[in-house]
Amino acid sequence: NGKHSDPDGLCLCDGTSWGGDCSHNSFCLGSTRVKIEEGETHVVLSSAHVTEKALSFEDDNLFIVGQDKHPYPNDLDCTYELDLGETSFNLAKFELYFDIEETFDLLRLQSGLDENTTYYVVSGRHSRNETFYVPVDESGKASLHFTTDDKGRRLGFYAKISGENSQGSTCEDDHFGPRCESRYCLQWNTVQKFS
Repeated sequence: NGKHSDPDGLCLCDGTSWGGDCSHNSFCLGSTRVKIEEGETHVVLSSAHVTEKALSFEDDNLFIVGQDKHPYPNDLDCTYELDLGETSFNLAKFELYFDIEETFDLLRLQSGLDENTTYYVVSGRHSRNETFYVPVDESGKASLHFTTDDKGRRLGFYAKISGENSQGSTCEDDHFGPRCESRYCLQWNTVQKFS
């Protein structure tokens, strides 16, 4: 079911199927490798039932248990490993639509694959539709890591991911990020072009 194989021989899933052979199609599971080519946008999801429209809130409508028959599972731990290494981009652009529990369910946007490189941590307390720019590491990798606790479930996330380049701008007060796009203070706020 995977479109390509990586150097380890594992399937590179398309972001809407999961597992070592890309055959699991209910909800994200384990680590999924996604290769992003120049000029491409990939969609990655928390489950097969999540849509951009369902997560595009015009008002403050919040998820009510029983309102949707397909919330994400409890105790979920899944990672999208994003490979932009064959492109000229130094940022992964995440157009993120999400409805996740406010307490211990988190989306971590990371530069590279290591948890110690977390660039943003997003919870249900953030606004529900945002764009984030995350620097890729020296090998051209970024990742999205979704974890949930054992209580409470919501709709999940829908993310459109593509590559971009930083503009090397100096941000105004109260703005952060490689493109001054965020109002949240970041763990680190530098972007370098890796050769």
